[in-house]
Amino acid sequence: MLVGDRDDALAVVQRIVDHVGTDTGDDLLAALVRSLERSLRFDAIAIDLAVPGGGWQQAASVGGDAAHHHEVVLPHGGEVVGRLVVGWDGAPSMRAREAEMLDQLAGPLGLAVSWVRLAADLRRSSLAVVSAREEERRRLRRDLHDGVGPTLTGVSLGLRTAVRQLDRSAAGGSPQPSPALLTRLADEVDGVVVEIKRIVRDLRPTALDQLGLAGAVAEFSRKFAGDLDIELSLPPAPTPLPAAVEAAAYRIVTEALTNVVRHAHARRCWVRIVTKGPVSIDVIDDGVGIDLRRSPGVGLTAMRERAAELGGVVRFVPGSPTGTHLHVDLPAALP
Repeated sequence: MLVGDRDDALAVVQRIVDHVGTDTGDDLLAALVRSLERSLRFDAIAIDLAVPGGGWQQAASVGGDAAHHHEVVLPHGGEVVGRLVVGWDGAPSMRAREAEMLDQLAGPLGLAVSWVRLAADLRRSSLAVVSAREEERRRLRRDLHDGVGPTLTGVSLGLRTAVRQLDRSAAGGSPQPSPALLTRLADEVDGVVVEIKRIVRDLRPTALDQLGLAGAVAEFSRKFAGDLDIELSLPPAPTPLPAAVEAAAYRIVTEALTNVVRHAHARRCWVRIVTKGPVSIDVIDDGVGIDLRRSPGVGLTAMRERAAELGGVVRFVPGSPTGTHLHVDLPAALP
């Protein structure tokens, strides 16, 4: 009645596994702490999530303040994903058997916390995809409605004016349309063509269609000649890739190179792309490095979102001895 199932770790683990298999990501940790409270009879129980860069964020808790506390870190996949904190009043020390039982809970609880984090990441990724799509639609609508639309309307009005002038000229009235009017209309049509090409280029880089991924990356890197010594290791032969993967790889590499030139103060940079099996990208520079404790900027966030949309990952690690190493894994095929 006083200690519940503290001496029966197997029963507690089984309850945790049952929760992981049946509860949703939103309710899982809250259900777990309630179940642990009933099973272990501690005065307070909390599960905290590990925060990138250090620290903890409480995800679920029951009970109030307690005089004594015991913490157990929750690992999963080689990293600490959270911690279990139990509190009690009364004797300051915990029985060795109870501490051993809590250590046995670290594995299944780490799995549960990892499940919750994965579900949250998937929701954020889905929201990012929806947001990016709607922003792209808004941009296209603005470009077409405010740019191309009025220009085409002006061309239409000008052509109708020219037609009326031709009709009057045939009837012996005013002279034929002036060359200046026709030249202006031709210039406006040329401007519309340029604008449409820009819109199409923004949807998918033209260089990918013309040169392929390796050729497009090589062409882009030549823009930085004189500012940065770039050494390329690219696939020797074109590899068929889904259009979305090819575009994401190109956008990530170009964003990474742009960041190196703008922020790294580097002299040399190495770019390596492998397309056999999963697409692997490495961009390494010898610059000042990146502070991983700071919040990522727009460019770094965009790279992570592009990879996450396809089920890929982006990792930043300090270079050796200086600089930054960007590693990206993208799937070579999509469902």
